[in-house]
Amino acid sequence: MGVDTKGKQELLLAFDHADLYCDFTSQSVVIGEFQHSEKSTITNKLTMIGEVLSGRAQGRINNSDITIFDSSGIAV
Repeated sequence: MGVDTKGKQELLLAFDHADLYCDFTSQSVVIGEFQHSEKSTITNKLTMIGEVLSGRAQGRINNSDITIFDSSGIAV
């Protein structure tokens, strides 16, 4: 994703049909791609990728899952 400023948008789809992941929540919802989604969608669906990598949250389950990862560029 290249979104890094309020108002920018690259994805023109409904986030409620996908599993949402990010590396830095506050940046993703303020200036990242997820600024364009409904607050309820973010609250219920946004997962930090570190939670998945550490096994504390579940990631993609099958090949039909739609996932969106908004990367802020935070080093792991």
